[in-house]
Amino acid sequence: MPDLYVNPVTGNNEPGRGNSSDDPLRTITFSIAEAVRRFGSGFCTLFLADGLYNRALGEEFPILIPQNISLSGAGRSVIDYERDLTDRFDICLRGGRELSNLTIQGYPRASGACATSIAISVTGDNAYLHNLIIQPHPSVSPDEKVFDYAIYTNDLNTRIENTAISGCGIGIYCSGEAAISHCTFNDNVTAISMSFGGCVVSDCDFESGNICGVGVSCPSLSKVLNSRFNGCQSTGIGVGYDDLSDSPPADKPLISQNRFDVPTYYGIICGSEAVIENNQFSVSSPAGSAIIMGKVERHTRVNTAHPEIRNNVFMRTTSPPWRVFHPLVAIYEACNPLFEQNEFTVDGAYQTTLLSINHDANPDLGGGAWGSLGQNHFLSGWIEVQNDADSIPRDIYAQNNFWRYVPPRHGPDVYTPGDYFINPDDAAVRVHTEGAEHIYINEHTYSGTCSRASIVRNTVFDVSG
Repeated sequence: MPDLYVNPVTGNNEPGRGNSSDDPLRTITFSIAEAVRRFGSGFCTLFLADGLYNRALGEEFPILIPQNISLSGAGRSVIDYERDLTDRFDICLRGGRELSNLTIQGYPRASGACATSIAISVTGDNAYLHNLIIQPHPSVSPDEKVFDYAIYTNDLNTRIENTAISGCGIGIYCSGEAAISHCTFNDNVTAISMSFGGCVVSDCDFESGNICGVGVSCPSLSKVLNSRFNGCQSTGIGVGYDDLSDSPPADKPLISQNRFDVPTYYGIICGSEAVIENNQFSVSSPAGSAIIMGKVERHTRVNTAHPEIRNNVFMRTTSPPWRVFHPLVAIYEACNPLFEQNEFTVDGAYQTTLLSINHDANPDLGGGAWGSLGQNHFLSGWIEVQNDADSIPRDIYAQNNFWRYVPPRHGPDVYTPGDYFINPDDAAVRVHTEGAEHIYINEHTYSGTCSRASIVRNTVFDVSG
């Protein structure tokens, strides 16, 4: 496979040059034209020496890269890109078979500049992007964003690995079969936006500077696997509808084996179909929740979420003096999830609602019965049901749970690390509803002691030992 060499310092843009690093070409733009002239549609790699490639050097943007040509940097090969002042849609690199070992740095949109800016626009199937850095120029203020899209793949099959993206609107947009792995995202509005298709995100890090980690539009077979959401400012993952049908989509994204650290608001907001399993949530914010579920209103249509949520671990780690009232998991109106075999634990927080069911939600929580609540879960806190007086009557169950309480201390404000608090007259299950016909509370196992666990509406049972 023929290769050409490019050096922004020692190169010369003359036909016939570029066959070795001792006689390089000068710009990427000229080198692509030379590769097409010499090799036609044959595969070719342009090896870019360290240095700065920009308009002042003679680069012409967008740099159009045929699908048979690859760019390979040397580790400090930097493409410095300023937005055009006239085009409404501006692109730095467009196309290419393989792009690697490059840094692309951008600038904020100036007055009169293009409306949309993209660092890399993928144009062909099976492109391979790896070991890239897309970031603001060092002179850019930390609170400003540069590219509207760092990488735009649309509905193409693209592999993206070992890439760091920061300071952009959307880090990666994909709607095809993209595979994104071992990437790091920081200070983006949305790190990854997935629409339809079957994108797979795995082993990625979403740092605290991102407002949202991953946005998924359903119907979708996308997967988010084995990744770390290290404190996104608003939401780790948001799942919602983006189609025009009234019926729930058959395709469900899979969110599995991820870790969510939630210092602010939400680990997952789910307003659509999804399978959420085998994840770990650590919520340190007193105003935060691991998962919230509910209806999504779009145009004149209301879609009802039916997510499947199982085998997750939910932890509350808020430190005193906070009295935590926000639920770890909240199920809002018109949401009918399957919620089973999850584990809840509290470390340093008390007065904590583990699971809140509000308004006309109709969950199946592990028992297989319509409107069942809180079965086969591991708990250390409260289950709370809230409902409007005119809601549809239903049966409410709280069965076969394992409750992990220790004896209360000498006052409600006493804190000892590792203790779980329940006042003697407080409720293990609180039911605030006029809509329930029957309430079933039985077959629980308790760890530790509490003198009494009461059920609002005067249903009382004693627990000892």
